[in-house]
Amino acid sequence: MKDATRGYIFRCSNTTEKECFRRLLLGETESFETIVKKIRNGDYLFLFNVSTEKLHGPFFATSSGAKNLVKDAWGGKFPWQVTMEQRQTFEPLSRGDIGKVIPFKKSFNHVYPQAEIYNEHVQALLKLFERKKLTPSEEDLFRENNPAIHPTEDGHIVRSRGEVAIDNWLYSHGICHAYEKRLSAGSRALCDFYIPSQKETSEFYIELWGLEEKNYLLRKKRKQEFYKRNNLPLLQLTLKDVVKLDGVIPEFIKSLRRK
Repeated sequence: MKDATRGYIFRCSNTTEKECFRRLLLGETESFETIVKKIRNGDYLFLFNVSTEKLHGPFFATSSGAKNLVKDAWGGKFPWQVTMEQRQTFEPLSRGDIGKVIPFKKSFNHVYPQAEIYNEHVQALLKLFERKKLTPSEEDLFRENNPAIHPTEDGHIVRSRGEVAIDNWLYSHGICHAYEKRLSAGSRALCDFYIPSQKETSEFYIELWGLEEKNYLLRKKRKQEFYKRNNLPLLQLTLKDVVKLDGVIPEFIKSLRRK
């Protein structure tokens, strides 16, 4: 009898990978119903990109596997779904790495890793990922050098007085918001503020750019590229904008409504 510990490998392509990470959601076709229904909160999950033949992970299920957790995800093509989180960040593994420790199966003239794997396979993958653990990035160094010590009116603890002003403005105007939401499951980067879809406008992000030193500017460039690559609405503010939020934020929200 195989060990009770199991892992589950989902598939994506370059087209669908971004949505997986943006929604923190993995999905499969109707033919995977039996496998996905076995998944329980806390199980190990992995994501194999069939375009790049790279395996991302490890992730952890934050729900049981079920049908249509997010009905409109991927245009409804992958209804058997599970929500997930990533607790540490690792570089993806190549097919050459994983082909040595887990079985592959042929399906419709393509070869994919086996969808359900057992303890020996899971442990072997975890060891491979551990060797690929990322070193501290400019994002980590920024947070270390700029600790969150400033309280706001709604209880958030932020990293600068400028962020205090933005957080308090959003709170006083009844705009639901999150502070430092992770931009994707595969990234260490956090947004400054995330505003989910409201009654009259779509979701958007706010970044306050306040420093000019080298590592900060590199961090800024990479985050800007992420927003652009994923077509995420972004309001970029400087310290000069903080004193005129009554004009800047409402005007940006109006521009979203016009689109």
